[in-house]
Order: sequence, then C-alpha cells, then structure tokens
Amino acid sequence: MSVKLLPHINNLFNNKFYLYLLLVVVGMLSALSLPPCFYTFLNFITFPVLYYFTTVCTNKVKAFVVGWWFGFGYFILGLYWFAHALLIEADKFSWLIPFANLGIPSLLAIYIGLTTWSFYILLKLIPRITIIGKLLTFSSIWMIFEWLRGHLFTGFPWNLIGYSWANDPSMLQVTSIFGIYGLSFLTTLLSTSPIILLEHKKHYYKFICIGVVGLITYYAGYQRLVMYPTEFNDTVPIRIVQANIPQNLKWQPNILLDNIMSHINLSKEYQNNSQIRYIIWPESAVPYPINNDSLLQLLAPIIPSDGLLLTGSIRVIGKGKTQKWWNSLSAINAKGQIIGYYDKTHLVPFGEYVPFRSILPIEKIAYGLSDWERGNGQSTLYLSDNLPLVSPLVCYEVIFPHEVTDNSHRAEWLLNVTNDGWYGQSFGPYQHFYIALVRTVEEGIPLVRAANTGISAIIDSYGRIVSKLSLGTEGIIDGLLPLTATSITIYSKYGDIMLLSILLLNILYVFSIKKKKVSN
Repeated sequence: MSVKLLPHINNLFNNKFYLYLLLVVVGMLSALSLPPCFYTFLNFITFPVLYYFTTVCTNKVKAFVVGWWFGFGYFILGLYWFAHALLIEADKFSWLIPFANLGIPSLLAIYIGLTTWSFYILLKLIPRITIIGKLLTFSSIWMIFEWLRGHLFTGFPWNLIGYSWANDPSMLQVTSIFGIYGLSFLTTLLSTSPIILLEHKKHYYKFICIGVVGLITYYAGYQRLVMYPTEFNDTVPIRIVQANIPQNLKWQPNILLDNIMSHINLSKEYQNNSQIRYIIWPESAVPYPINNDSLLQLLAPIIPSDGLLLTGSIRVIGKGKTQKWWNSLSAINAKGQIIGYYDKTHLVPFGEYVPFRSILPIEKIAYGLSDWERGNGQSTLYLSDNLPLVSPLVCYEVIFPHEVTDNSHRAEWLLNVTNDGWYGQSFGPYQHFYIALVRTVEEGIPLVRAANTGISAIIDSYGRIVSKLSLGTEGIIDGLLPLTATSITIYSKYGDIMLLSILLLNILYVFSIKKKKVSN
C-alpha cells in the first residue's frame, strides 16, 4: 500500500466511526454489482479495501468487525426489499420492518465477519505465504462461508457474489463445472487481485496472470455458447400467463374470482395460436383450494384438448383443526381432472411457516392463519407422453444450487412458478429471476418461469434468455420448450464435490510455496 496513504488509514483505525462508515459504504457498493444493477467493476474496488483492512488488523476480533461492517452494508442494500412484503398488510406487520431491514442484515453479516476472522487467523498461522497464496486463501474462505450460508439454518444462498455475472452468459458457463459457489471463488479472486498493484508493484505480472485466468474463463464460455446454439422441442408449444395482479389485491375475498378470470382471459387467446398445448400460470394463480369440482370445470374449457394447464395452486385436505394446506403446482387436463401435483418442500421462514411457533406466537406473512405443510421433497413429474419430464419449483425453491432436480429421475426441464408481487418494483424480483437463470447453466436444463407480476421467461440450457415479460406488465409468452444441453454437466453430476477440487489445489499451492521458502 502506498506510503502516502498510511497516515490516513491509521487515522481511520483511530476513529472507529469513520472506519465502520467506510466499510458499510464499501459493502453497499459491492451490493450494486448484483442484479439488477450489475456494476461488477465496483468489486475491483471494494474487495481490495476489505482485504487490506483485514490484513492490517492487530487482532482477530478487529478482523471480524471489519468483515461484519462490510457485510452489514452489503446485505442492508442488497436485501432492502424485504420490507416491501411487510407493507402489504402494514397494520399487522410494519412493526417487523426494523428486523427485516436491520436485523437480518446483521445476522447475515456474521458470515462475512467469520470470513475475515478466519483469513486473519490463517495469515498468522502461515506468515510466509505469498501474495498469490493469500488471495487464493481469501477467495477459498469466502467461498466456504457462502456455501455455509446456503446450507445452515434452512439455508439462504441469495446474493452470492458470483451472481454479479448473472447477466453475462459467457462468464456463467463455468458454473456448469463448479456451480455458483465456484464462480464466487473466481469473482473474489479476480476482484481482490488489484491489491497486488498496491502492495507489490514489482509483482504486477501476478496480477496479469490472474486476469488471464478470468479472460480464459470468459473465452471458453463464449466458445461453448457458439458451439451450442439454442435448440427447441417442436412438440412442446407453451404459453406463459403473467396476469400482473398487485399483491394487495390478490387475496381480497370480493375479487378472487376476478383474479382467476384475468388468467382465464389471457389463456383463452391460445385460440389465436392453435399450436399452444401447455398453459402455465404462476404461483397461487388459483386462490381457492384446487380440489374443487366447480373450480376445475371453470378451468377445463381453456385447456387444449391434447394439452394441460400447469398452475400454482392451494391443496387442502381435512377440515377444522385437522385441515392441512400445501403450496402446490397442479397439472389439469381438458376434462378438468388433476393428473399430477407437486407440493412445495422448501418453505419460507416467517412467510409460510413460523419457526419455533411455541415460543414465537406471531402470524406468518403469507395468506392463511396456519402454517403451510412441507412437501415430500424434490420430485420429477411424468404428466404426458408428449411432455418431457419436468422438475417443478415453487417460488424460492429455485435458489438452492444442486437441489432443483431429483437426479434419480432426471428431469428435462425446470418449471418455476412464483409470485414476486410481494416486492413490487424493487431489486428483489430481478435478483430472484437471475438466480433462477443460473440454475439452467449448472444443470444443463432449460427453465420456464411463470411469475405473477414478472419476470416470466423461457431460458435455454445455457442461460440464454429466449423470451421474457418485463416486471410489472400483463401479458403472455408463446414459445417452444428449449432442449436440454447436449451432455449432462459436471456440476449436475457431482454437485458441490467439485468445490473440494478448488480447495485441494489451493492448499497444495500454499503449502508447496511455503515449503520452498522454508528450504531456501
């Protein structure tokens, strides 16, 4: 680091307020690299700052605090939209806004605090480590704690730093091998590498070498896209319906039927396109229990004779205190018969159920007084000889890497039905959309996405958007289902085991360099 900067940096450490404020701002700037902004270049400024302040800490507690404040800024801006859902029924839930906007970011920031804490400790244990070894170690630890965030306490793998490339199909192709966590490792390594120019100017060639790794990754991804253009299944013409019903109107008792009719009227237009065979509605498009004969007969006339309606629905069994509710996807044929269904398994804490309800006697945010029931796990649905096997995903089930298909009965396409109307025109729906998009590259499987207020889309097996409807618009998408990738991806086969190869190579590099230095 330049000698001229040292007095100013020392002053920051002497004035904790300015140091913490700087770290919060830097964390917020990193959040702008994520959807929908995609200011990815900001990471090349923010990560060197985080790295530097971690390395100059005098103890591990300070190292944790540096990471925590950075993480607090990162999550407070990246997840500000949480509060939107609480404003739908503000009289009931507005008191939770401080917890949503401050409490959750405070908890999630612990993961980044533990990242810098662990990095500081390893630097003390391995004092002779080279600058490349340091960067590899920092990137590996970042990847590990992102993975832990995605798995511990029900998991929340949202806004992983690798998603800052989600609008770039070429860069995304590496996730077909290492998944999104592997791309987070690469993003951290590339973003932190400018520290070489600040601390070790004579080693500028090492900075260039890391940059070359990034360029090779991009070029290889670009070539993969050129080699495999989008191909379609001509026998599966689909229509996605986006009715764009505002969340504050969605469950109003006096207009529930009107909401269904909005979907029906958009679906009827298939008569203008006689090729349409499969109509897809979003999550909770049918606001009544689906197992109702009168309701099914209302829906039957809009369904093509040789096709299906695939819709988000409510499945209810029992009455009174024994009644159980599932957030489901149902497949209905032209006779008004339910021929298959999938019950959502990965429920949203506090949204669809209240954890520790016995000690937290509060209402959940979603419709209904009782908790939703969990489904039996991810499954592949066989619905028709003409329709390829499908893996249904309700709402945020699509955010979990390597958990979107049942590999024992591998699906040929992903169907994500969701209702992001809770979050209005905020960052949330955009983030959800691009997170879903990355699953297609990881799995080598196309995605059809139906969202109540958007963003609905058809995405091919390589992360290319074939067609989409913008957020906050009413409309339909008519199109063909893309084909699966030409071969099963490495990540879909081995999952996060591929991350172990990254960690193993980094460990071998760090300790081999250390051994050479000691022998010298």
